Amino acid sequence: MSFQLDPRIARLVDGGAGPASPTGFREGDSAHLRRILDDGLTQLSALPVDPDVTSEAYSIETGDGHRLALRWYAKSGSTPGSAVVHVHGGAVIAGSVELYDPLVRTYVAWTGVPWSPSTTGSPPRHPQVPLRRTASPP
Repeated sequence: MSFQLDPRIARLVDGGAGPASPTGFREGDSAHLRRILDDGLTQLSALPVDPDVTSEAYSIETGDGHRLALRWYAKSGSTPGSAVVHVHGGAVIAGSVELYDPLVRTYVAWTGVPWSPSTTGSPPRHPQVPLRRTASPP
């Protein structure tokens, strides 16, 4: 069976949702890549909101003194006995708990499974930081 988007997500994509074309993108341009990816994630706000999904915000301090944002999402009346813990790295470039909020709320609404996303910290903000592969895919 080939990969297929959920029909609800496919409608958004068919309507033009998704990251902007990488016109003018140059390899190593982390600021441009961040704008492209964050623009695509911002469009997730078009997903419908389910009033039965609630969230609570938390943060934890890391060993180097930074704060990581965490959220706990749950659907009222759902008790599946499982949960998803999602550490979003954004390729150390883009994304945040805030940008993923509409998508995570949608997943919780559809499945009833609680979800706790977090980020791995702030992406590099200096335009001269080189992008490099830190691990090879399996």
